[in-house]
Amino acid sequence: MNDSASMSEPSDVRVFVVDDEGYQLACYRDALGDAEIKARFFASAGEALLAAGRCKPAVVLTDYTMPEMNGVELAKRLSELDQSVRVIIMTGHVGEIFDKLLATTREMTNVDVVAKPIKLMDLLARINEILELRDKGLDK
Repeated sequence: MNDSASMSEPSDVRVFVVDDEGYQLACYRDALGDAEIKARFFASAGEALLAAGRCKPAVVLTDYTMPEMNGVELAKRLSELDQSVRVIIMTGHVGEIFDKLLATTREMTNVDVVAKPIKLMDLLARINEILELRDKGLDK
């Protein structure tokens, strides 16, 4: 479900958020809106991939566990479209599953993994850091 009501024009969008849980999308929508970060919101990885082909985001926040494809697969496919995109994978998994996720993404230099519950202020700071580096051409 693409949230076109709060969608910015494609050239203005800096951030995509992908989560199959509506309440999570609403939380991120509120936080990013309050921080004045222009974003588009997607309930499926497939919708986000289609949009990324037309409008290259600087940052993609994605849940790890989703029905269509997981966050790692989404990160790989986004990187095929644009190697400069930064992906932040958010997960509620802990222990061995979290450790395996970290090991899987270790070689993916454009991917960060963060554990839920997420401190929104820390997440917003990381997004802003990525956007500032991108603006300065230092995001490689």
